[in-house]
Amino acid sequence: MKTLTAVVVVILVVIGLFVWYRGGLNLQVSVDTSPTVSPTLSASPSASVSPSSSASPAASPKQYLITYNDSGYSPATINVPLGATVTWKNNSTHGMWTAADPHPIHNSYPEGGGCINSDFDACKQIQPGQSWSFTFNQKGSWGYHNHAKSADKGVVVVQ
Repeated sequence: MKTLTAVVVVILVVIGLFVWYRGGLNLQVSVDTSPTVSPTLSASPSASVSPSSSASPAASPKQYLITYNDSGYSPATINVPLGATVTWKNNSTHGMWTAADPHPIHNSYPEGGGCINSDFDACKQIQPGQSWSFTFNQKGSWGYHNHAKSADKGVVVVQ
């Protein structure tokens, strides 16, 4: 019995170190890949350079934002069209790891890959003030959760 307990403790420590290492290793990458910064920067210069082009701002894709704070995701449910990109912004005081349901296997979204079983998975902790985006290429109702705090959940409905 003591041997079994020791093996379980070692496995849990190894898994914890792996998750911690994965989150710390990619911390700076999420800052550089935030798509909410690029469209804003590129849209403003083009609008000011050619003020006669009023179609340019209308041609920009609509941005969908879900914020995460210490009490969970807001809005908890969002409706978006097929091909929409949703951005999760971490306004909490702790890390956020948005991933497809169910916890912990993340395999409800049909596009496989990612770090566990789905492309709909941030694959790391998104630190306070940072964001992560995902483009939905499949219609359906896609539940998600914070892998670091699995009671915090939400749904993206793709029409």
